[in-house]
Amino acid sequence: MASTFSSALNLELQASGENSGTWGVITNNNLQKVESAIKGYVSIAIASTSDSLATSDGSTTDEQSNAIIKLTGTLTGNTTMQCEAVETWYIVDNATTMGTHTLGFKPAGGTATNLVAGSKHILYSDGSRETPYFISRSSEEGRAILNSEEAKSDVSLNSIKRAEEIKDFDWNINFDLGSTLSRGNTDSQTTNLQWDGNLVIKDHRIKSDLFISREEVDGEETKAKDRINLGYNYFFVDQWFFAVNLAAERDPIALLNSRYSFSPAIGYDFLDDPNRYLHVQLGAGYSSERSDNLTLTSTTIDWKLNFYWELLSGDLQFFHDQNLLKNLEGRKNFVFYSQTGFRYEINEDIYLNLQANYDYDSEPAGNAKEEDLTFIIGAGINF
Repeated sequence: MASTFSSALNLELQASGENSGTWGVITNNNLQKVESAIKGYVSIAIASTSDSLATSDGSTTDEQSNAIIKLTGTLTGNTTMQCEAVETWYIVDNATTMGTHTLGFKPAGGTATNLVAGSKHILYSDGSRETPYFISRSSEEGRAILNSEEAKSDVSLNSIKRAEEIKDFDWNINFDLGSTLSRGNTDSQTTNLQWDGNLVIKDHRIKSDLFISREEVDGEETKAKDRINLGYNYFFVDQWFFAVNLAAERDPIALLNSRYSFSPAIGYDFLDDPNRYLHVQLGAGYSSERSDNLTLTSTTIDWKLNFYWELLSGDLQFFHDQNLLKNLEGRKNFVFYSQTGFRYEINEDIYLNLQANYDYDSEPAGNAKEEDLTFIIGAGINF
């Protein structure tokens, strides 16, 4: 049985009993082709407007088996460089002089991707078309432009610390529990439960958080605060998004029977990296508040900020979330609350939590205080 050749690298697949006396030469050629596919480099001067990468079964002279391909020469018209129609990837450096012409790269019989002058491209071929990802020069020193079919980002080289897969679907949940218990001259117990979750589906983001706090001193309940927020974001262009926010809150000990709010908003992601983000939004909406058995409604102005930053290679996480609500009618009170803290990972799923929650109401009901500050030490789990 005669030798055959592989489709991707054109390696010679020797049949049993074949190539007596030349087996070692063929094997060495195969190993050299594998080496070229991993770290090989070739420079090719484009000779015509329809050119092809040289291929050769079993030989080390073929061009397309190299991992890095540099294209040079001066284009005389719109030009296409063709490779074999197999599933593979290339690093292509476009060093040609293009003038006003285009330079496409494609598999045989497939669809071409136009290369950018002076740029280095990472190209993946499924055998019928090329999908480009490439780096090009920025107009500023120390920066580069990262390009794909859908987006372009001008970034500092110092900020490129790691690369992660960008997913069309992603989610995460943090669930925290903190509790203190005291017995003696004063019997007291405090329990704080928190949840925050994020769901991303392409251009849609859903955020939710829940906070429940209970405190009891000598058998008497001294705090019973509940708050839940739900937000929907739709990204309509780059970092800009449209938001709809719903919130519900109660604190009967402070004579707040209930507070509900609805707020459409416009937001912007100043940062949205795998290890840090900064989201802000500003909106106007409606609130209904029942306090000390009196119901008031009002139009509102609403401001939100969410900040997150991973430190120590992700083992330590800092977070700060804040919300500001201004009633324009009725009591015209100013309501602000924030959550600020650190999470330290014990293992992949469990972490310690140190947090401060601050609440402020410029016109609290009854004899309630304007400010409420809660410190939480506890543990949590990440899903």
